[in-house]
Amino acid sequence: MNVLADEKLYNIEICEKTGKVLALIWKDTTANMKDEDFKNTLVHFSNLAVENQTPYLLIDTRNWKHQFEDVGATMQWRTQNIIPRYKEAGAVKEAFFSPENAPKIQADYGELITDTFHTKERIENWFFQ
Repeated sequence: MNVLADEKLYNIEICEKTGKVLALIWKDTTANMKDEDFKNTLVHFSNLAVENQTPYLLIDTRNWKHQFEDVGATMQWRTQNIIPRYKEAGAVKEAFFSPENAPKIQADYGELITDTFHTKERIENWFFQ
């Protein structure tokens, strides 16, 4: 993976081999994050997705610590503002790489499908099947 951004709360990497996978890797510093930081991160990530036209998005939440201030409003904002950007990027699959005890996230946004996995191998199989 080639690092495109190394920030306090996250890294963003692109697969240098294929250029088809853009990864957002949350750090454990998210414990001190505000919802606005989350939104700004997703804007940054979605802009890079559009710029690189990546069909596969990987969200690594294994080190996620943030507790949303208003989860409903934040997820509504994500659906309204970020999902269209992912579609503009040509993304067709978004995988959450989560610990075993994390809740499963699944959604179908038409051209974009979201699912949750616990191993990179299963994510790669899903992306490239």
